[in-house]
Amino acid sequence: MKLTLVFCGLLCAVTAIPGTPSTDPSAYDLRYRIPTGCDPTTNCTYFVGLEVNANDSSYLDVFLTAPVAGWVAVGFSPTPSMPDSDVFGCIVRDSEVEAIDTYNVPTGANNNRLDPEQGDIVFSNGTLENGRITCTFSRLIAGDQSPSVDRNLNNSWFLLSGFNINGRTADDVGFSVHRFTTGVDLPRALATEMVNPVMAEGELPLMMAQTECPTNVPPPVIDPQDYRLRRRDPAGCDPQDCDYFMGINNNTNPEYLDFYMTADIGGWVAVGFSPSANMFDADVVGCNVDSTNGDVAVVDTSNPATGRANNLDITQDVCRHSSSFVNGRITCIFSRKVVGTDAIPMDRPLDTDYYFLFGVGRSGGGSGSFPNHQPLIPPVSDGQFNPSTDSGDIGVSRLRQQLLQAHGILMLIAWPLLAFTAIFFAAWMKQALPNGEWFQVHRAFHIAALFVAVIGFILAFVANMGNDGLITLGSNNKSGTTHFVLGIVIMALQIANPIISIFRCKPTGDYRWIFNIIHGFIIGLGVELLAYVNIGIGVSIFSETQSNFGDLTIFWVYLAFAIFGVILNTGLLLFFTSEAVLKGEEGTKLAPAVMKPLFNQVYGSGDSSPPQGVELKAPGEPEKPTGPPPRKPPSKDAPIRWMALGLFLGIMVPLILAVIIMIAATGSLDG
Repeated sequence: MKLTLVFCGLLCAVTAIPGTPSTDPSAYDLRYRIPTGCDPTTNCTYFVGLEVNANDSSYLDVFLTAPVAGWVAVGFSPTPSMPDSDVFGCIVRDSEVEAIDTYNVPTGANNNRLDPEQGDIVFSNGTLENGRITCTFSRLIAGDQSPSVDRNLNNSWFLLSGFNINGRTADDVGFSVHRFTTGVDLPRALATEMVNPVMAEGELPLMMAQTECPTNVPPPVIDPQDYRLRRRDPAGCDPQDCDYFMGINNNTNPEYLDFYMTADIGGWVAVGFSPSANMFDADVVGCNVDSTNGDVAVVDTSNPATGRANNLDITQDVCRHSSSFVNGRITCIFSRKVVGTDAIPMDRPLDTDYYFLFGVGRSGGGSGSFPNHQPLIPPVSDGQFNPSTDSGDIGVSRLRQQLLQAHGILMLIAWPLLAFTAIFFAAWMKQALPNGEWFQVHRAFHIAALFVAVIGFILAFVANMGNDGLITLGSNNKSGTTHFVLGIVIMALQIANPIISIFRCKPTGDYRWIFNIIHGFIIGLGVELLAYVNIGIGVSIFSETQSNFGDLTIFWVYLAFAIFGVILNTGLLLFFTSEAVLKGEEGTKLAPAVMKPLFNQVYGSGDSSPPQGVELKAPGEPEKPTGPPPRKPPSKDAPIRWMALGLFLGIMVPLILAVIIMIAATGSLDG
């Protein structure tokens, strides 16, 4: 339908003014914003929305906004550069906002020119409030000038963004040079690919133009060993063999610092500077591999005050000397301004003491921001350092990682080992240990599991004490948020279940079956299953972000444990249920614990003998001396139950111990 309207509109003569463009930026079909995920009405550094006019499909509606009082524009070019492009936008003149249609000539300085005719633009609305310019207008898709002046917008182009703090000073000039703050060039932000603004829909990904270092920033030393301040992992490694290496040196231009970074990974390598020992409010620079072509870009980014998002800075105060991605290793040499252009925390002055944050990732973002950091690198320096003056090798603090490792190990001990054993004895070993021994094991292991789980639960909070809100939650950390919420629920139910058992009725009580269902099935089994899922989430997070063993290796071992546990318990459930069904009323005593309430409702208790310790006697018969009740013999299927326990101990326990050992071994490299 959209294609038909556009085709029809382009064939028809323009005889009417198009409909009013929407003032809702989210309503536009094609959107492009800096930084990613920003709100156009409040905190976007740049936003453009494009869509075909609803009333006249020969026009393209445009929504533009930027936090400047000069001009904001969008360009359309056959190449990812400004020359030879069609540019239109909004500009402030005499405190009023107006829309203009311009173009860039192929060569020359100050190459933006007004179109000879401005009739292609139909202005709708413009405001300048609190230093932010916002405007909407419609532009004729085909244009009425030559192709070098007006591009046909129903073709694919690179989109170019631009804005300036200064407005228009004369009627016969176009947009001035890009400036965000006085005297500072804004690196142009481009789309990562050519798009058809008439047909395309959705959010357009960002790409920052890669800036090579100017002549007044001389190339730094090439040998990484000669850099003044270094971080290497493992300690003492040769930079080209290190899993991670960062070197900082002073450039001969005192306004810049030189960086040498390399990592044995295929995504990105970065270093952050923060006043605290966590990732928030950090200034982050590094190198990012474009997975489509192997190019390595140098990018200047920052972490916000909350959440895990990493965003491109408004101004890219980095310039690249050289970069490569060879045999799976990123290497880049670049310079960064000591005093950046953007406000703190986007750019922190690098002549001050900071904690250093070290990160790598397997998934590159090209010339975009850094995705979540991944394995091996302990993230925080063991103290604060001054990037401009300090020298030597930087050590790291492993306390947070060690606390999280301890948390994971304790939870693996508490649930797959202790709690699983307790539940296994309650579910399958009653008939093999009919004189109460199963209950002693069940109770002892559950008490131990609760004690260990509480310690592990507390350690998770202690490890995250440096984070805002203790645990980092939100849409940028969905797996972590899920793990945290499930952990709270599981811990609460694990504490509640033994309290419920204190108030249970007697084994012969009429309502004992209700307690059995709540204690053993709804809470007991339910919490166990939730715990296995949550531990799986935790192991997955750990495998991706901390593990020395590679992507998800630990998780796959844990998954093998979980799958075997499901197979073992399902097999036992089916076998003993079928055995009980075949024996009818007599089989009630042999039915699995989770099925026994159902069997009791169908057949009764299956036990017509008097309660244990009570003997029937005739009226008037004297009391006989009492003694301990006779011991019950194990059921005939006891060997099968012991064999199942042997499978648990012989297969599942070694698997979970392997997971524990791998987690404990993580981070054992010297710091």
